[in-house]
Amino acid sequence: MIHTLMRSALLVLLAFTLIGGHEAGALEVYVRNKPLNERLIEVKGTVYAPLDSLIKLLGFSAEAGEGTAAIVKKAGECSLPQGTFTLTCEGAPLEIPMVIREGRAYVPLREFAEKLGASVLYTKETDIMDITLRKNISAQEIQKSINDMKLQRLETQKKLGTISTFKYVVLGSSSAEGSGADPASKGFACQIGDRLRARFPDLVMKNLARGGKSSSDFISMGLIQQAVQEQPHLVVILSLIDHNGYGMEQGLFRKNWTQIFQSLTSGTKAVIVFGNFYVPGASNSLELKRIIEELAPRYNVKLVDFPDMFKEHPEYRHADGIHPNNKGHDAYTDRFWQVIGNLF
Repeated sequence: MIHTLMRSALLVLLAFTLIGGHEAGALEVYVRNKPLNERLIEVKGTVYAPLDSLIKLLGFSAEAGEGTAAIVKKAGECSLPQGTFTLTCEGAPLEIPMVIREGRAYVPLREFAEKLGASVLYTKETDIMDITLRKNISAQEIQKSINDMKLQRLETQKKLGTISTFKYVVLGSSSAEGSGADPASKGFACQIGDRLRARFPDLVMKNLARGGKSSSDFISMGLIQQAVQEQPHLVVILSLIDHNGYGMEQGLFRKNWTQIFQSLTSGTKAVIVFGNFYVPGASNSLELKRIIEELAPRYNVKLVDFPDMFKEHPEYRHADGIHPNNKGHDAYTDRFWQVIGNLF
């Protein structure tokens, strides 16, 4: 069956499979500040929502495409067209799975919303998910985003080749260890690992983050050498100790990160994703951020820019006044995933 999502001449062809699923729990979903008052289902740990309601709240409209096969409900069962179908946006694959439940099409809630240009924030404590459009996105912008994602994934595939066991390494200071999260396994690094594991079931994660340590310590403690020995496919770095300043001189900062990036790129094929912070009021923070922006293209490091999130969202800060709490780690995860999710 082909559905047409019309907004600035946007065309989306939808393909689906018929598989089982059970109802999701008490999750509340708000799309553009409006409640999604629909039954949600959970399939293999992923929450699915009704396609028609979801795209309507996102500001799209749906109708059956001409000359296409349709879902026909017969005696409480679904009759599906034969053949293989591809979910596309103006010819570019979106790779969105679908399921059929009682004659109705469901899509993965987070994945579908993000592919159509929305931002998704889940708060575990309240079991509430907020979905908002980041901007008034056009069909051309969606198409460009999809094409960029395809190119990034092709680039990653060429670089890494066939992956059997996915190896994921984390470097950084205490926030990367999981400080502020309760339990620590809810820290952003572990959450990224959980999302990757959904795509690579045999994932192996090695967290080399060390609380209170700077880039100088990473080198002197042999952590960079350990990272290289792991031969990872992905290295995620978040070092707030460096970006908070703590008296680190710009020349030493540049020297350290040049050495670290050189070691990782020459010794591995890993994709490197770096969380680049600016901490207002911290010594040299803006200058250090700019140094990373200068080094990143030289070593093909993917940057994830972090604004002063605590200023914008004080509710993200842990009671210790330093680390992100669970909400903060969720927000860190979502921001990193905007880059990582397009690479793998």
